[in-house]
Amino acid sequence: KFLKHKKMPTLAVTFVKGSNFKKMDTFGKSDPYVKAGVGTDKKKTKVIEKNLNPVWNEKLTFSVKDPAADYLNIVVKDHDKVGSNDPMGSTNFGPLSILPMGVPVEATLKLKNGGKGHITIRLTAQDFGWRKPQQQQYQQHPQQYQQHPQQYRQQHPQQGYHQQGYQQHPQQYQGQQQGNFYNNMVPQQPPMQVEHPLKKWFDGVDKDKSGVISAKELSSALSKTGINFSKNCARKLIRMFDKSGNSRLNFNEFEKCHNYIMVMQQAYNSVDTDRSGTLSYQEVSNALRGAGYRLGEQTLMKLFNALDSQKTGNLNLDGYIELCVFIGTATSIFKRHDQHKNGTAVFTYEDYIRNLSTFI
Repeated sequence: KFLKHKKMPTLAVTFVKGSNFKKMDTFGKSDPYVKAGVGTDKKKTKVIEKNLNPVWNEKLTFSVKDPAADYLNIVVKDHDKVGSNDPMGSTNFGPLSILPMGVPVEATLKLKNGGKGHITIRLTAQDFGWRKPQQQQYQQHPQQYQQHPQQYRQQHPQQGYHQQGYQQHPQQYQGQQQGNFYNNMVPQQPPMQVEHPLKKWFDGVDKDKSGVISAKELSSALSKTGINFSKNCARKLIRMFDKSGNSRLNFNEFEKCHNYIMVMQQAYNSVDTDRSGTLSYQEVSNALRGAGYRLGEQTLMKLFNALDSQKTGNLNLDGYIELCVFIGTATSIFKRHDQHKNGTAVFTYEDYIRNLSTFI
């Protein structure tokens, strides 16, 4: 069961700009505007005529019924004075509960479904979102995608690590179908150029020069940067981002994996309220409750102990990621079988076994 709010929370979105949009008109231009919505609350921006790189800087607000399940859906359209307005691509952002309360978060999203280019938006969760213990420390917009691999190291704010951007928690997995389950868990960025330092690092990890890396190579490479990732966690990360089904990551898949780890590390550091470098049971329990999950103490303790591989009574980053993946996946499976949305799921025996195989 998700947290219920006494009043309808709202999401403020500034549609900042678009870049490199598709040419729709005869003379090589387009008249783009944005049609966006959260659930049934839909709005649109002004039209920017004859421009493939429009700047709107227009702020719209949306009502949010369930932050843990709702997404901001975006469609860019070409305005036509005669005839219908043709779509130029679409994207989405969510679930909205990953946003910190009251802190503007800027994201650049890639247009999909036949679209071309990117759209930049700035979102502020009003009356909902992840509460941070010291709000004043988190006033910068996310720059996590500009970090080099060596910045994976688990640092904390007083040591020079700026906590900023997304508070990605297990609810990111909710409400999506298995086939495209992980496609939008982190905001997209423009395609990375070959000369980017991340590509050089990837090539160094790819010892056999096959163009892909295995779970063993990923685990070894991350360990060299200061993060002790178990092979089991590396396998789960590869399963999340491996779209070709070969249990390996090519560079594009690895780039998305890198971005996801950056987002998760920021969430991990915000949950680590005592700045110890690890998460206690109470810190994990508070994080899950803040994200809208109501697990019994015995259930959560069993999960916590199972992922505490070193039996220290604390979770490292890889254990926290595994916990988020497990709860998110299990929640998604449950919701697909909870047809009446009453907290009861019905499985056949074969469905039950097939869904359990997800965790093998």
